[in-house]
Amino acid sequence: MKRSVQLAYQKTRQHYVVPEPDLVSDITHVALAFMQSSLFNTPGLSNWPLFTTVEAVRSQFPKETAILVAIGGWGDTQGFSEAAASEASRRLFAGNVKAMVEHTGADGKR
Repeated sequence: MKRSVQLAYQKTRQHYVVPEPDLVSDITHVALAFMQSSLFNTPGLSNWPLFTTVEAVRSQFPKETAILVAIGGWGDTQGFSEAAASEASRRLFAGNVKAMVEHTGADGKR
């Protein structure tokens, strides 16, 4: 039987409280929020600001839990509009998302 997705959403360091391991044992995905969407339209970007590290979050959940990064949110849509404007801007945005996933160690395909 396929396991259902149980998502936990972590928003900022002000609300960063993770319950005891037995209370998060069924969590399948954790989304860290938010990275500004406009960041991904910047050529040559190598700094990916998060309020914590993927590694730190991963240590607080079962090893099979996917750790994701949410891009945009709370009305942050300008970066997506800019990214959609042309073939080149879409490639830049997608390439930066890939670079961020690789650099932070986030799970991009689960």
